Amino acid sequence: MAEAFAGGWIIDIILGLMALEAVALIALRRTLGRGPSPLEILVSLAAGLCLLIALGIHFYGWKRGDKKAYLASEPIHNLPILHKLYDLSEARFFDLYEQGVKFLQSFSLVLFKGIDRPIDFFYEKIVTSVGKTFTGILKKAHNGHYANYLAWCLAGLLVIAGAIRLLLK
Repeated sequence: MAEAFAGGWIIDIILGLMALEAVALIALRRTLGRGPSPLEILVSLAAGLCLLIALGIHFYGWKRGDKKAYLASEPIHNLPILHKLYDLSEARFFDLYEQGVKFLQSFSLVLFKGIDRPIDFFYEKIVTSVGKTFTGILKKAHNGHYANYLAWCLAGLLVIAGAIRLLLK
């Protein structure tokens, strides 16, 4: 068995078994009228073929890299089109976690600049300046005379009574 792997002819054995399986599945479908359709068989065989191609490339790289496992992917890595894909993959371009983190960082920046900062501006600048303005007005209105305090209390009572009257209608 070790010779089959070392020689690379394990791929030939697997291809033969895949062809035998396809013939058996097609015969089963013709005789019993059930089983996978020819398209399903073709898709299954295509997936298996892709795995066999990957295994063959691994064997090729393993032999070319002096039978060192870490050099087995070098022939693929150096192909013109796949070299760019490997570079993007090493830069984590296809990593959903990394892309999600980048998206969330951008989204949080938009929320921070577009929502949080305007809310902070409203409460820190506008509300406080309006409060300071009304505080200044009220300081001028309250001059320490008892009659003024009594007038303010009565005016407040009238405002509250008017508000209650409007709410009860």
